[in-house]
Amino acid sequence: MVPSPAERAKAEGSLHLKCGHYRKAVDALTRGLSEGPNMALLTMRCKAYKEWGNFKAALLDAKAMIQLQRSEPHGYIYAVQLLVEMQRVDPAVATCALGLRDVPVTHHGYKRLEKLRDYMNAMRPVESKLGDPSVHLPMELFLEVVSYLEFHEIASCVRISARWRDVLSSAPNLWRDLDFRAASKKPVKASFVSSAVQNAEGTVTIARLRKVYDERILRLIATVCKDLRTMELHEGRFSGESVIECAQLAYSLTTLRLSRNVTITVRDVTKVFKFRPAIAVAEFGDVQTEATVARATWTAMPNLHTLRFGNNVSPEDNNRSAKANLNGVSLDRLFPSTPNLKHFSLEGWQYSLPTSVSLAHLQLDALIIKRCNLRIIDNIPATLRRLSVVRCGFHHPPLFRQNMPFLEDLEISLVNFDAANAEALVCNAFPIWQEAAVPAGAPSVIWRFHISDCSWMGINQLKNMLRSERVLQAQDISLRNTSIDDGGLQSVIRLMPNLRRLDLTDTKITGSSVGKVLLAIPNLQFLDVSHCSGISSETLEWARRRCPVVRHHPPGHSSSRR
Repeated sequence: MVPSPAERAKAEGSLHLKCGHYRKAVDALTRGLSEGPNMALLTMRCKAYKEWGNFKAALLDAKAMIQLQRSEPHGYIYAVQLLVEMQRVDPAVATCALGLRDVPVTHHGYKRLEKLRDYMNAMRPVESKLGDPSVHLPMELFLEVVSYLEFHEIASCVRISARWRDVLSSAPNLWRDLDFRAASKKPVKASFVSSAVQNAEGTVTIARLRKVYDERILRLIATVCKDLRTMELHEGRFSGESVIECAQLAYSLTTLRLSRNVTITVRDVTKVFKFRPAIAVAEFGDVQTEATVARATWTAMPNLHTLRFGNNVSPEDNNRSAKANLNGVSLDRLFPSTPNLKHFSLEGWQYSLPTSVSLAHLQLDALIIKRCNLRIIDNIPATLRRLSVVRCGFHHPPLFRQNMPFLEDLEISLVNFDAANAEALVCNAFPIWQEAAVPAGAPSVIWRFHISDCSWMGINQLKNMLRSERVLQAQDISLRNTSIDDGGLQSVIRLMPNLRRLDLTDTKITGSSVGKVLLAIPNLQFLDVSHCSGISSETLEWARRRCPVVRHHPPGHSSSRR
C-alpha cells in the first residue's frame, strides 16, 4: 500500500527529529500539514519548533492542537511548558486551568496537567512580578475563567482589588444567578445584595437567599428584575406578607421554594397563588394552619406540576394540633384547581382529617409522604411512577387497593403497616403479569426498590416482592433492617443481572452471601453490609477487590444508622 502524504511527512519528520535536524523536520511536517489539519503532525512540529528555539511558532502550533481536539491534553501541556519557558506564568496558569476543565479526568494526561499546575503554583511568588491576570490576560478569557467560579467565590474576588471590583462589576452575566446558600455564619448585608442586583443590570433570573434579614431585599429583587423566574428562601427574616408581595411584583415567577426555616400560613399560600397563578413549582417547607380561620379557598393553577407542603411545628408547641392539622389546607378543594399536578409531597402532618381524602383520581407521577399520619389519605393514584412513604403512622383500611403498573421508584421505610396493608402492597404493587394485563406504555422495571426498617414484613412477603418480574431487573435495591437472610437473598440474587447498588445494612446476611452476590453480579458498584455479623475481614478484603465501594461498620458502630 502506498503511504499517504501525511504518513510520509510523519516518517520523514520523525527521522529528522531523531537526528536533531529541526529545520528539515519543520519543512517536512509543514508539507504534510498542507494536506489538512493533523494532530500527530502538529504535535511533532510543535516539538521541533520548541527544540529549535522558536517558542512563538511552537505556541501557535500548541493553540492549533487545542482548537483541533479540546479533550486531548497534549496541546495544553505544550502550551503551558512554552509559556513557562517564556516566563509568562499567569497565562500558563490560566491555560492549565482550561485544560483541567476540558480534558476528561480519566485521561492519562490529566495527572500531567495537575503536576504542571502544582509546579507553577510552587514557583510563583506571593506577589507575582508578572502582574495582575486581569491585566495580562485577554478580557474575554479572564471573564470566561471567572464565570466557572461559584457565586460566593465571585463575591470574594470582588474584594481582591479595585480593578477586579470594577472589571467583575461590569460583567452582568456573572450576577444573573444570585446564590447565597453558602452564607453560613454572618448575615448577608443588604447593601451587597443591592450592588449585586445593580451589577446584573436587572437581568437576575434566579435568586437563592440565605442569611438575609432585610425584607426590603425581596421587594427590590422582585421589582427591578423583570426576568426573575426562580425565588428560593432558605433562611432569614421572611414574613408571609413579604413573600406575597414578591409574588405580586415578580411577573415572570414560575418557581417558588421556601425551606423549613421559613414559616408561612395556609392563608398566605392561597394569596401567593392568587397573585401568581402561573407558578409551576411551589415548595413550602413549613406551612402552618390556623384554627380560627375558615377552610382555604384555592384559585385555579393550571401550570402547577410540583407542589410540596411541609409542616415543621415543634412537638413541644402547645398549639401543635391547630398548626399541623391538614384539614385547614382543604385538599379536597386544592386538587380540582390543579389539573396538571404531577409531583405532590406531604411532610410532617401528624393530625388526621375528619374524613380521608382520596388521591385516586389524580394523574400523579410522584407521591412523597414523610412523617405523616397515613389516615389523611384514602387511596393512591394508579399512575404513580415514584412512591415514597417514610416514617409514617398506622393506616387502616389498606392504602394500596389498586394496581400500580407504572411504578418505577418505590421507597417504604419506618412505616407501621398492618397485615392487610402488607398483603395489599405485595398483590397490587407487584401483580403477576401472566394473569393481569399490562397497560400500554407501562414500564416492566422498578429500577429503584427500597424497603427498609419494616418490621411488619415477613420473609415470605419480601421474597415474593424480590421474585417479581418488575424487581428482578432493578438497579438499586435497599433491604436495610428487614428479615432477609442468606437463603432468601441467594434464591433471587442470581436473577438480577442489572443490579448496581445493594444495601443490606442491619440484616442477617453473612459472608457466604457476600461472596455469592459478587460472583453472580460482577458489575455491582456499591454494597453496604454495615452492622451485619458473620462477615470476616478476609471476605471484606476479597469483596473490595471486586466491587468499587464496599461499606461495612461492625455491629454497634453509630455510622450509617438512622
